Amino acid sequence: MNKPLIIVCNKIDLQPLDSLSEEDMKSVMEMKSEAMKTVVAQGGEPNDEGVLLSMSTSTDDGVIAVKNSACERILNQRVVLKMKSKKRKVLAEIRQRKSSLIQEHKIKKSTAESRPAVPRKFDKDRKFTTSRMGRHLSGLGLDPSAAIDRARSRSLSLGGDERGRDRWWQTAKKPWISMTNTRARKKAARRGEADRVIPSLKPKHLFSGKRSSGKILCLILFLC
Repeated sequence: MNKPLIIVCNKIDLQPLDSLSEEDMKSVMEMKSEAMKTVVAQGGEPNDEGVLLSMSTSTDDGVIAVKNSACERILNQRVVLKMKSKKRKVLAEIRQRKSSLIQEHKIKKSTAESRPAVPRKFDKDRKFTTSRMGRHLSGLGLDPSAAIDRARSRSLSLGGDERGRDRWWQTAKKPWISMTNTRARKKAARRGEADRVIPSLKPKHLFSGKRSSGKILCLILFLC
């Protein structure tokens, strides 16, 4: 059984558990033992607490205890299933991979191949230069050429492509072109390109006059 099992004896106000016959009590104990098997199968502790309960819906005696016990059993079962699920294994693999990446980063950072860098706030006077480092390494009897090559600053990036861009005379001519294009509209105070268009809902040529229904037909007959 995939769900927790609880044995509840109702109507104890009419007949308590102590007053049951031996045969009825034996059947109740058998049901309790079966419920205990489900508890052990689901990974719970082998104790009989919360397996056999009694209540009375007439007097509300033990109803809250049964509800709390059932909710607690369901919650514990869900926690156990979460702990046994595949997501936990995946999380463990993710943590292991993350720790290995951190270790690799630390190893790469601690090797001699990493580029030496001094924060600017510690070198305000610009004393930590490559020439000074070369002199220091030469004084120690080491070849400073490889270290100087590693510490060499990055070359400046190339500028963007100038193709397709306006030249300076084209940029200077743009305001004049815009002014000449809008001069006529401003002078005539006409509707501009950004003004809203409000259509006429009742055009006068369709709604003017008092011609009612039948006038056209009478006019046609008169002309004929």
